[in-house]
Amino acid sequence: VAFIRYILTMENGTEYIRRVAFHEYPRWKTESEVAVMKYVRLNMNIPVPKIYYWNSSIYNPVGAEYILMERLPGRRLCKSLKKLTFSRIGSIFFDGKSNDQFKIGQVVEIDFFVNGRATLSMDRGPFNTTKEYVLAAIRNQILYCHTFKSQDQQNRLISMYETLCKLVPKYFPDDERNKFVLTHVWITDNPMANITKEESEENLMLQKVHECCTVTQNLSVNLIIWTKTK
Repeated sequence: VAFIRYILTMENGTEYIRRVAFHEYPRWKTESEVAVMKYVRLNMNIPVPKIYYWNSSIYNPVGAEYILMERLPGRRLCKSLKKLTFSRIGSIFFDGKSNDQFKIGQVVEIDFFVNGRATLSMDRGPFNTTKEYVLAAIRNQILYCHTFKSQDQQNRLISMYETLCKLVPKYFPDDERNKFVLTHVWITDNPMANITKEESEENLMLQKVHECCTVTQNLSVNLIIWTKTK
């Protein structure tokens, strides 16, 4: 879990969402989440919650990163997001010059940050090819093992990861024609549990966007076992 969600109900019945982030993803999670929502709002004709205020610093009266947004009805939008294509794998951020201009930066995925990984100098992208992405994920696991695992665990796991590295070029060859699509990478999570009221066929709702990133269209993900699908 990367955040705590609060539903704020006003006297007139209007509901808002306040999301307070844990510090596993220092500032990147919040900043990418806000950027993704703005990007989808500008590039797709679907409802996106309005963000009233956000802060990606812990030095504020709340003492944590947070986002205050409206609450809307909605349903999964995974298929709709795939209409947006990109040339690199990573997460969407503002480009630092304007809140209407965007860039693909490092990935913001739990497997690159959780259990002490946030303290390591890992390769988090962005990545030009699927092969780069998968190799980085495996090599990051090797770094994690060297840092946090016992010697017995290292002996068992690292050799397995090194074998996986050798197999990657066979199954993920470089392909400059790759187009990457926007998706939510934690596919096992319940997408309706966070900021939606109920399922509706009329409206789409962006949810858990801090883990939205661009991935190749034929890659099914959830680190560290990656499978190519047809």
